[in-house]
Amino acid sequence: MTRVTVWVDGDRHGIHAEGHAGDIEACNYITGVLYSLAGFTTNEVKQGRAKLLKKMLLSPGEVIIDAAGEERLEAAFEMAVVGLLQLQATRPEAIRVEIRS
Repeated sequence: MTRVTVWVDGDRHGIHAEGHAGDIEACNYITGVLYSLAGFTTNEVKQGRAKLLKKMLLSPGEVIIDAAGEERLEAAFEMAVVGLLQLQATRPEAIRVEIRS
């Protein structure tokens, strides 16, 4: 199972995912969502619209993205979280999402 913790504090947005989903389809879904968010966040940092608060970690079985930014970054994080929650609704054995504010 992949366990995901999401946090928001003002303009700070973070996500930490760890573990393996248990099946290839769910794993690919989670990886696609998180790596897309990582790519978007990296681009926002390069464009000067966001900053990383911790070094981004993208490794098999663990992803950490912790960044500060405005509306664009907030929207991207929200979209990623909605996608992960949709997977949780249909495949609760594969992923557990916890949102902290």
